[in-house]
Amino acid sequence: MPIRSLTVTALPATLVTAALVLLMHHLIATDMEPPDIQDRRPIEFLSHVAEITPPDETRRPRKPPEVTTEPEPLKPQLANRDAAVGSV
Repeated sequence: MPIRSLTVTALPATLVTAALVLLMHHLIATDMEPPDIQDRRPIEFLSHVAEITPPDETRRPRKPPEVTTEPEPLKPQLANRDAAVGSV
């Protein structure tokens, strides 16, 4: 039985391999001429470049007024120590 399964798998694999080798040989042996470059035109990617305009001054946000005085520091609030623990 192993010889039969080996034959069933090896025969198609051999045929496919031989066909691929012949196909590669045919593709390599074909003399291809390069295309004629004189008939080609260059591709222009940028046909029109728009001018860059500066942003409009009226649309800019105004700067906030400068603060010259420093804010007062917050004083910590102490918890009521007289309150009973657990009372509502």
